[in-house]
Amino acid sequence: MLILLYIFLHPQIRNFLFMATKDGLYAAFFLLMMAELYLLLSGKIRRKNGMLMVVAAVGMLLLRNEGKYVLILSGILAAWANRENRKRILCFTASALVFSLGVSQGLYPLLGFTKGGRQEALSVPFQQTARIVKEHPEDISAEEREAIDAVLDFSQLAEAYNPDTADGVKNLFRQEASSKNLLRYFRTWLALALRHPDTCLQATYGNYYQYLYPGDTRIRYDTYGWSAWMCNFTNEKIAGLEKSFTLPEWNQRFRYIGDSLVDAGLLHFPPFSLMMTPALYNWMLIALLFWVCREKGRRPRSLSLVMLLPSLLTFLVLFAGPTNGYYTRYMLPLTSFMPFLPLMLIYLTRSERKDRSR
Repeated sequence: MLILLYIFLHPQIRNFLFMATKDGLYAAFFLLMMAELYLLLSGKIRRKNGMLMVVAAVGMLLLRNEGKYVLILSGILAAWANRENRKRILCFTASALVFSLGVSQGLYPLLGFTKGGRQEALSVPFQQTARIVKEHPEDISAEEREAIDAVLDFSQLAEAYNPDTADGVKNLFRQEASSKNLLRYFRTWLALALRHPDTCLQATYGNYYQYLYPGDTRIRYDTYGWSAWMCNFTNEKIAGLEKSFTLPEWNQRFRYIGDSLVDAGLLHFPPFSLMMTPALYNWMLIALLFWVCREKGRRPRSLSLVMLLPSLLTFLVLFAGPTNGYYTRYMLPLTSFMPFLPLMLIYLTRSERKDRSR
C-alpha cells in the first residue's frame, strides 16, 4: 500500500505513467529487476522469480541503451563482490551481453532500424569544446579549428552552446566524420582542456550541477494540457499513417483538477517539493554507498554492494547524458526505486546476521 501511495502521489512518476515514451516502461522493468535481485540475494529465489529476472533484463535491454551498460557492468562488479553466486551472476551477465549484441548487430539491422549517432556518448567533451570556443576563440589555432570542424560545425558552435544541455552542440555533429577525424578531434580537445581546465570544469558543472545541488531545482513536470496539445501536434505529423493519440474522456475532470493544483503551486510545498528535487535521490544514494562501505562483515557488505550497483551505475550514467537535473526522465528509475532501496539493504544485512548467528 505504501508503494502504491508513493507512486500515486509522486508527480513525476504519475507524469510518465500516461506518456507514450520508453522511459516509464524502462523504469518498470528496472523495478522488477531490483525486486528479483533482492529475492536472489536474500535466498528466496524460485524458478518463477528467475524467469521474471530474465523478463526484466530483456525489457531493459530493448528499451534503453543504458540498460546494457547497467546490467553488464553490474554483473561484472557483482561477480567480483559476491563469490557465492559468482557463476550464476556471470552466466546471467554473459547471456545479457549475447542478447544485447544479437539485437543491436543482428535484429535491428535486419529490420532496418537506424542506429543511434556516435555523438550520444560525447556530451562532456562536446560541451567543453563549445565553451572554450565561445570564451577563448582567440586561443584556437587554424589547425585546431580545422580538427574541430571535421567533427562539429565550428561556425555555429559558440552560438549553439547552452550551459544546461548538450543537445544543441550534439546536433552540430557531422555524421560523416571518420574515425581518423574523431581521433584528431580528441587530441585537439585534450590540448585545449590542458590549456583551459577551468573552462572545462565550468562547462561540465553547468551541465550537471542540478543533479547534486538542491537549491530551487525542480524536476520538470508536463501538464495534462501540454500532453493534449502534444497529441494533436503528433496526430498532424502522422496523419498519413491513419493512427492517432488521444487522452481518454472519462478522466478529463481529474486531469483538469490535477493541472489546477499544479498551477496553484502545489509542487512548491512539502512533501511534493521534496519529491521533485533531483538532488535528494542522488544524495540518498551516495549516503547509502558510504553506509555499505562501513558495513561490518565481508558477506553482508558484498550482498549490500551487489544490491546497490544497478542504482549506482544508473546515477553515473546521468553524468554522460545531455541534460541537467530539471529534465530527469533519465533519473526516473532512481526516483521510483530510491525510497525502497534502504529498506532492502537493511533487511539483507539483518537476515544475513541472523543466518550467521544460527
